[in-house]
Amino acid sequence: MKESIGEGNLNEIKSPRLMMTTVKADFFPVKLEFMRNYRLPLSDEQNLELGFTDPSVLPTWKALRRTSAAPMFFSPVDDKYIDGGIIANNPCLDLLAEVQLYNGINTFLRHPENKVEIGCVVSLGTGQIPLSPLDPLHVEIFNPISSAFAFKNLSLILVDQDIGLGTKDDHDIAHMMWDCVEYTFQHRPYITKLCTLLKRIGKAPDRPSPFAKNREMQTQTIA
Repeated sequence: MKESIGEGNLNEIKSPRLMMTTVKADFFPVKLEFMRNYRLPLSDEQNLELGFTDPSVLPTWKALRRTSAAPMFFSPVDDKYIDGGIIANNPCLDLLAEVQLYNGINTFLRHPENKVEIGCVVSLGTGQIPLSPLDPLHVEIFNPISSAFAFKNLSLILVDQDIGLGTKDDHDIAHMMWDCVEYTFQHRPYITKLCTLLKRIGKAPDRPSPFAKNREMQTQTIA
């Protein structure tokens, strides 16, 4: 990841604004943290109080490692940071709440020109698991069999993963690929409207590719 991203820090990425999730898991209860390439228009002390750490001291590659350190697949970063999806399973809600906070502070500071206007929200998930029957979670203290089934069902609810993250089964992979094709075909009118909306919103100004320079260097090396 260092070879692809480089040694730059988060604050060096000026556009787009990035917010990534990670979980600090060296103490219980574990704590959700956000990593950003921006801060609020407040003092350093106020930013830290609101959870906005300094992006100039966090390498971009390390932030990416933190947010993708899925347990049982990748080791924790600095022996404490793991995948943010453990808590923020729907980070889109956290992002929308952050926009409201950012706009509220700019309104309070009388800087309405700095407020962020949401043009469109595109949430890319990991699909939906198929429906399967599930018994109600009845736990009877004097019925160990009933309690065992209830705890088993509870584990299914907490870990709702139908296909493993590291699956290599050709059948499962081909099935997921076909599901994507089928979904895209069934929702073609909606996707067409989404593309039209994104085109009308337009491309974000001054958004360089963070990998362009690195790709150019690799091309020169290969040549």
